[in-house]
Amino acid sequence: MNRASRTWWKWFALGAALVILALAWVTSAVLDLERSEWAARADARRQEVLRLALWRMDSWLAPRLARESARPYFEYLSYYPQERAYTRMLTPIEEGAILTPSPLLTFREPFITLHFQVDESGRLSSPQVPTSNHRDLAESTVLSGETIRGCNIVLERIESLIDVEAIRAQVIEEEQRLAMTPASLAPPQQARQQQEISGDYQKSQTAWTMIEQTKRMARNAERFEAPSQQMLEYEEKGQQFDVQPDGVDLAANRTDAVHVGPFVPLWVSDGDEQLKLVYLRQIRMGKSHRLQGFLVDWPRLRATLIEEVSDLMPEADLIPRLAAAGGNGAAAPINLATVPACVKGLPPLSASIAGLTPTRLALLIVWGVVLVALGAGGTMLRASLLYGQRRSDFASAVTHELRTPLTTFRLYSEMLADDMIPEPGRKREYLETLRTESSRLARLVENVLAYARLEEGRQHTSPRRVAVGDLIEEARPALERQAADHGMTLRLDNPLGAAECVCVDRDSVSRILTNLVDNACKYASAAAERTIEVSLSRAGARVHLAVRDHGPGVAADAARTLFAPFRRGRSASKEAASGVGLGLALCRSLARDMGGDLRLATLPAGQRGACFILELPIEPRGRDSA
Repeated sequence: MNRASRTWWKWFALGAALVILALAWVTSAVLDLERSEWAARADARRQEVLRLALWRMDSWLAPRLARESARPYFEYLSYYPQERAYTRMLTPIEEGAILTPSPLLTFREPFITLHFQVDESGRLSSPQVPTSNHRDLAESTVLSGETIRGCNIVLERIESLIDVEAIRAQVIEEEQRLAMTPASLAPPQQARQQQEISGDYQKSQTAWTMIEQTKRMARNAERFEAPSQQMLEYEEKGQQFDVQPDGVDLAANRTDAVHVGPFVPLWVSDGDEQLKLVYLRQIRMGKSHRLQGFLVDWPRLRATLIEEVSDLMPEADLIPRLAAAGGNGAAAPINLATVPACVKGLPPLSASIAGLTPTRLALLIVWGVVLVALGAGGTMLRASLLYGQRRSDFASAVTHELRTPLTTFRLYSEMLADDMIPEPGRKREYLETLRTESSRLARLVENVLAYARLEEGRQHTSPRRVAVGDLIEEARPALERQAADHGMTLRLDNPLGAAECVCVDRDSVSRILTNLVDNACKYASAAAERTIEVSLSRAGARVHLAVRDHGPGVAADAARTLFAPFRRGRSASKEAASGVGLGLALCRSLARDMGGDLRLATLPAGQRGACFILELPIEPRGRDSA
C-alpha cells in the first residue's frame, strides 16, 4: 500500500468514526427519550388507576355520609314529639305529647357502630341507648334489652375515649379549615381539583365540602319551618307581622335558630393506643352547644373500601392520616376525600420496555443502513484504489512493452539505413526481427484499442454464419507461425463435420485464438512437451473450441482473478513477464459480445497445463445472419 492509499484510508476511517459516534449519540438520546416516554405513560396509567380507585372508595362512602349529614339533629333523641316546631325539639316533653321513635333506634349500618351526642354539660347519650321510660317503651316495641345493653357498653367505651373539651376544640378547628376551603369554583375547576392526587389536606376535603354545602342548603330550608308555622298562627289570630326583605336570613336573627355544622372526621385513641374513627358535628341553638356524631367500625370500613378496589390495586391498604399531610409529586400521600386515611400499596410503576418497539426497529434499520453504507464505501474505496493501482501498473507495462519494440526498430533501422550490415544473411535476419517486433507491436496496440472500445461501448461485432472448418483453416496458418516463432508446435483436432456452422465474428474469433496461443507460448515455453493442442467439440447449441498447453498451469488463487483487466499470470518463464494484462479480459469480452463465453477448464487429476474453452453459439442470438 502506497502513501496515497494510506492517506485515503485514514480519511475514510476518520469519517466512519465520526459517523458512528454521531449515530451512537443520537441512538442514546432517542433511547433516553423513549424510556422517558414509557415512564410517563406508565405513570399516567398508574395515576389513572389511582384516580379510579379513589373515586370508587369515595363514591361508595359519600352517599352514606351525605345521608348522615342530612339527618335532622332531633333524630339523636330516642323519642321526640311529633308535632313540635323544628327549633323546639330539645325543650322538655309535655305530658300527653305524641312521641315518634327516632329512626336511629333500629338503624343498622355495617360500618357505623353507634350514634351519640354530647350535650353542653359534657354528658354522652345515644338514641340507641334510651333511658327511663323511653327504655321501657323501646324494649316493649322495637328493641330487646340485650341490644340496648350492648349499645350501652359501646357508649361507655366512647365516653372513655372522648375528652369533650379537646374534641370540641378539634371540631371547631376543622370546621374553620373546611370553611376556608375554596368551594365556589366553577364545575370544571372543581372536577380538576377533585381528580388531583396530592398531599394537600384542603384539596382532599373538596369533595366532602361540596357534600356538606348541599346538605346545609337542605337544612337551611328546614329552619324556616318554625317561622312559617308561626306566621300561619299569626294570620289565623288576625295579628300583623313585618315581612323581612329578600336576602335576609330570618333564622340568623332569631335567638332560638338551629345551626347544624358539617360532619368532621377525627381519630381518637383508647388506652391501648388503638385509633378509633368518629364523625362529629356541632349543633348550636342560641347559647346551647351540642356535639353529634357516630363511631365508625374502622376495620370493617377499611376492609370494605379495600374490597372495592381489589381488582385495580390488589395490594392496596388504608392507614389513618393523623395530620394534614403535605408533599408533592411521587412523595405526596394519596388521601381519600371522605375519610382521613391514606392509600398504600400503590401499583408498581412498570416502565420496562419489552420487545422490539417501533423506535428500536427504526434505530436498527438506521444502524444497518449506515453500516452497509460504510461497508459499501470501504469496498468502493478499496476497489477504486486497486483499480487505480492496476491502471498505473498497466501504464507502466504498456510503456515497457512499447519501449522494447520501438528501441529495436530504431536501432535496426538505423543500422540498415547506414549500410552497417553488409552481409545479406544478417540483413535478412534483422529484417525478420523487425517484422516480428512489428507484429508484436501491432497486437499490443490493437488489444489496448479494442479493450478501450469495449469499455466505451464502441466495439461492434458482426456475427455471421460460418462453417467451423473454414473458420479454423483460416486462422490455422497464423497460429502455426506464431507457435513456431516460439519454438512450439500447434496440433489441431476437428472431429466435427464440414457442415457444422457457428454464428460468430471472424475477426473476433481470430483475435481470441491469437491471444490464447500467445499466452500458451509464453507460459508453457519451458514445458517438456512443447505442444499446443486446439480441439473442437459440440455441446448442445454451442461449439467448444479448446486451447491447451502442457505448461505449469494456473494457480488456484490466480484463477479467481484471471479474467480481470490489468491482471497478469505468474510464471517462472522470463518471457511470461511481458504483456499488459488485457489479453484474457479482452478475449472474454469479445466472446460474450458474440453470445458465447470464455472460461478456464479444470483438467483431470495428474495432468499438467492450462486449458481455455471458447464457447461459440451455433444459432444467432438477436442478430440477423448473413
